[in-house]
Amino acid sequence: MRVHWMPILLCLFSVTAFADAPPQASIIPAPQKMEIRPGQFRLAPDTRIDFDEPSAETAEYLARELHRSTGYPFPLSTNDESLKGVIELTTKGAKAELGPEGYELDVAPDGVSIKAPTQAGLFYGVQTLLQLFPPDIYMDGKVTNVAWEIPFAVHIEDQPRFKWRGFMLDCSRHFFSKDEVKHVLDDMALHKLNMFHWHLTDDQGWRIEIKKYPKLTESGAWRSKSQISPPEGDGSDTNHILPGWDFAPPTSYGIDGRYGGFYSQKEVREIIAYAASRHITVVPEIEMPGHAIAALCAYPELSCDGGHYSPNVNAGVNKGVFCIGNDDVITFLDNVLLEVFDLFPGKYVHIGGDEVNAAVKKATWGESPACQARMKAEGLKTLDELQGWFTGKMGKFVSDHGKTMIGWTEITEGPMPSNAVVMDWQGGVLAAATNGHDVVMSPTKYCYFDYYQSLDSAMEPAGFAGSYLPLEKVYSFEPIPSDLRAPFQSHILGAQANLWTEYIPSLSHVEYMMFPRLCALAEVDWSPKSARNWDDFNRRLETHERRLDTLGIVYRRELTIKIGEWNPSQLSTNDAGTNLQWDISLQLGGPGQYRVTFQHVSGPGLAITSVALLQNGVEIAKDVHTGFAARNPTKAAFVLNVPPRKADAKYIIRATVIGADSSGTVTLLSPGAKP
Repeated sequence: MRVHWMPILLCLFSVTAFADAPPQASIIPAPQKMEIRPGQFRLAPDTRIDFDEPSAETAEYLARELHRSTGYPFPLSTNDESLKGVIELTTKGAKAELGPEGYELDVAPDGVSIKAPTQAGLFYGVQTLLQLFPPDIYMDGKVTNVAWEIPFAVHIEDQPRFKWRGFMLDCSRHFFSKDEVKHVLDDMALHKLNMFHWHLTDDQGWRIEIKKYPKLTESGAWRSKSQISPPEGDGSDTNHILPGWDFAPPTSYGIDGRYGGFYSQKEVREIIAYAASRHITVVPEIEMPGHAIAALCAYPELSCDGGHYSPNVNAGVNKGVFCIGNDDVITFLDNVLLEVFDLFPGKYVHIGGDEVNAAVKKATWGESPACQARMKAEGLKTLDELQGWFTGKMGKFVSDHGKTMIGWTEITEGPMPSNAVVMDWQGGVLAAATNGHDVVMSPTKYCYFDYYQSLDSAMEPAGFAGSYLPLEKVYSFEPIPSDLRAPFQSHILGAQANLWTEYIPSLSHVEYMMFPRLCALAEVDWSPKSARNWDDFNRRLETHERRLDTLGIVYRRELTIKIGEWNPSQLSTNDAGTNLQWDISLQLGGPGQYRVTFQHVSGPGLAITSVALLQNGVEIAKDVHTGFAARNPTKAAFVLNVPPRKADAKYIIRATVIGADSSGTVTLLSPGAKP
């Protein structure tokens, strides 16, 4: 089937210029090249899907997706050139330069054509096609009184900027069922993400069945209750709201009432197959040598002290590490990895390698005769070198079995196989890339989605205390460091969001932390750097949030309103401070608790000592405490208990601040505005 264009003058729009003229597309992530043209395409009860033989599975997927909301049958046919008004999916005639994940999409009044060199590209073309229809196309059930129309004709040529577009879900701290993991995979597919990093073991739970070591899931997968308190020193777990949807579901409990769970090998294979059908590679993570308490609970003889271990521990850095001087530990981990290799067909296996700090090493390996003997035998002088020896040994084992080892930044501290990949969260990218190692970028300040999405954490569900990662910050991320020289930039595979679930016990909470930030990271990973535009992204996000609503995905809505800003010209070096004022007469509604938050943009920061509300110049509400709006903010939200307003009164927010050479914005949250 060929799509025919009328011989008329075409209008060319870059992906960053949609706001200039209608009609507009709202595709996330933004495609590499798009031409919007006059015309429209409408689905009808007799619309068919035409495909070449290799594309049958993709055609069936599209038919299911379209049928669910339209109720139309979408019969499938194989390359019937005589049909018009069909949707064509084919690898024939696709441009090789589109690469292994690129596609070409044409929408015209007489039909739709998607061409791609591979099924992955064809699948991504289908995701773009679905986003061109009204958001109700994602409804799970027939929708009536909707014109299933794409209101313009369009030509798209698209391919990803990076080949690693990842999301990590921590299923150790809180267990998520097989169906919940599939739901996350669907969320990823919608955004053209292709790497699912599955964090399966940690101190709080061992989540994968290993047949040679059944105690790992008999005891290591369970604890007495859900631990959601922040680590000691990070504050109280009462400094945030608790939405009605934020609770551990019944699937998180065993028949005996214990909290946890695990995936059988049959379930693992089912999830891998489900991911593969969406062109997502599953990357398992088996933590070693640290974060091993769940394993040591099952097999304490693998520790340095043989003591009692329990997964009933809070998150953070604990002393449960494998005794890596013990030959039985190496044998155990080799056997575990052999079963992992057999289960996961992908090339990558993540071995962790993080957060065994000096104090933990000293208290465990430093006191272990086996570890001291190992150091002597291998000529190692320090405990850091001992960990490096271990990482090198495990990396060689992974490589010898045809797999590629991935580890967190800390694996760069020792010898690594030449093909080892570094997942950089701490700043080791330059050393790794210039030494020839591929790198997945996952820095905390851009990619850790357990961080709060607002400075006013009291109005958010639980996150990592003291943290802040807003949507705009994620969107601003550039995975290739500016100081990485051009010859080594090809070692940057892409970027990945990580969601640690210490305080996130439900799928709804998972999605709240994912979205809309994952939309932003998807665009960072997929779209050309030159195509990214914050204002245009926000325009497209308005439509995309309607898609998320239709799909029933929980996401964070921005409920605050900007009431003002500050800049250096308004500030003084006077130690007594400066009074800043903003008129909120139009924004103030009924009585209740209003929250004023100060968001730092640039400069050294601003201290805020009090915020008051003035009614016709008279103070009627005030919050006095010292907050700091800076790169690392503290207590930057102020609470005002406001009485009923008076008609025609003027209302002013007055803040007393100290600081100079700083700029930022001020927002207001009205009563009753909650996730």
